[in-house]
Amino acid sequence: MSSLRRIRLIAPATAVADLLVLVGDFAGGCRESDLGDGRVALDFWSDDPQAEVELERRIRAAGLDLNLSSSPEPSDWEGALREFHRPVVISGRLRLRPPWHVAERDLIDVIVDPGLAFGTGQHATTRMCLALLLDRPRGSLVDAGCGSGVLALAALRLGHRPVWAVDHDPHSVAAARANATANGLSLSVAEASLHDARLPAADGVMANLTLTLMPALASALSRPPRWMILSGLRSFEAGDAAQLFAPRGLAVEQRRSEDGWCA
Repeated sequence: MSSLRRIRLIAPATAVADLLVLVGDFAGGCRESDLGDGRVALDFWSDDPQAEVELERRIRAAGLDLNLSSSPEPSDWEGALREFHRPVVISGRLRLRPPWHVAERDLIDVIVDPGLAFGTGQHATTRMCLALLLDRPRGSLVDAGCGSGVLALAALRLGHRPVWAVDHDPHSVAAARANATANGLSLSVAEASLHDARLPAADGVMANLTLTLMPALASALSRPPRWMILSGLRSFEAGDAAQLFAPRGLAVEQRRSEDGWCA
């Protein structure tokens, strides 16, 4: 019998970024569904029996009034996830696929098995990051908050070297390493918090994070990179994020928006 539980939060779309911060360190596999009325359903999976209790405590402490429920996943939950995770094509050039789908000719191929980590290419923030990455000059790169490693692995496929990936969540570190192996790629993955880490100096930095974590990212930079791709931001947060990095000599060159998110 599976001990995995699905935790569902019904929340205003404007609260999603803050909720991801609340949830991120003890649950994974986020799925976001638009309910069409200004609210979204966020599904997370955890094998920690105290996850729901802890999340309820954090929600109350944050002064949020949200609908929270949970249910045990059936023994075939992996099969259900297979139905949800399908190949994603970025700008007609890059294809992300779970390992149960086969590669397609003439497309850059990246295998991503999410496990219990964030990042499969299904979410708009990931897709926009990758679309912006396609035309960046090749060089060294850091993926800060790597989740399943999808951004770092795509960077390696596109010719960036070396690539470092960092995440505070052990599920994410394990998933990124496993995905690197599945792709036959060499990826340096470290378990560390941006609040304590000093990121390697690199030509480029990618970060699909919430605005709450951007100040820590700015402080963790060893030196200003030549370019950054930032996402995980609601469209109205883009200006605040840009201001955090302006003192490091960085200014917005391109901006993409999709489904209320921006990169």
